[in-house]
Amino acid sequence: MNTQQNFAVNDYDKRNKLLLGSDAPVILDLFAYYKDNPRTPLTLWDEKVNNITPPDISNKPNIIRGNVLEPVVRNILIPIFHPDIEVVEDLNTYYSPDNDFMACHIDGQVVGKKRLAEIKCPAFGPMTNWKRDGKYYLPDYVRAQCLHILACRPDIEGIDVFAYAGMEVIHLPLERDQAEVDTYVQVATNFWNHVKNKTTPEPINNRDLGYIDIRKERLEKYIDASVNLKIILKEQQKKKKLIKILTGEVDTLSFEAKKEIGNAKGAKDHGEIICNLIRRNSKSGTTLSLTFPSTKVA
Repeated sequence: MNTQQNFAVNDYDKRNKLLLGSDAPVILDLFAYYKDNPRTPLTLWDEKVNNITPPDISNKPNIIRGNVLEPVVRNILIPIFHPDIEVVEDLNTYYSPDNDFMACHIDGQVVGKKRLAEIKCPAFGPMTNWKRDGKYYLPDYVRAQCLHILACRPDIEGIDVFAYAGMEVIHLPLERDQAEVDTYVQVATNFWNHVKNKTTPEPINNRDLGYIDIRKERLEKYIDASVNLKIILKEQQKKKKLIKILTGEVDTLSFEAKKEIGNAKGAKDHGEIICNLIRRNSKSGTTLSLTFPSTKVA
């Protein structure tokens, strides 16, 4: 296994020559965190090709919290909440034996097993964005980082993700699914081919279009609409009108449902909850909203 001592987080001369775990959710367009610093595959490509230093986020509360709490979680809290799992620090950078552009840093090794540890400190209180139907799960951006690590470490069977949730440390194991890892590697390879060949990837969302726009000189003119553009605009206007109609219908149906539920907590079908009526009180009064579990109304 090709390893080197971890390089500094702000050493962008090295970082921009590699695809790292923190890049994984970006190339998959899963960059749900750092909302005040949105990154897309296109902005990441620009960083790698032109050796651009991204905005400094070292002073962001989430980053500071993670840096301070990670050793506490690893050395003190995991032994308390999960005494059957021993995690030790690992300061190496691991390079993929199959793809020389991929490398990863890890938060720890699990002693006695072919497993690694990934430590997250997303919040001091309840981790609502880590819950689905009342159960903890791995957010997509964390899963992407883990897939990257598994791609760099083919000798590893799985990753134990530990998340500090204020009053406890949640343990979420992720087992190697080689088909899923291979799919990620294909996406990563396609992205890196754009970097290597200096070919701009296609914009995939509105943020990409905005990024392109601010880097180009604004043209004070109109283009002649192509046949394709006219078809797109016509379809967009049709869909916009349809959404307006459907929104009104949804609001009406929602009102009728709330009225029928009345002062109950919600509704059941053959003993199974099919909707909840949520009440939120504020100075301006009480607002009612419907929420639905994963089950469908028959």
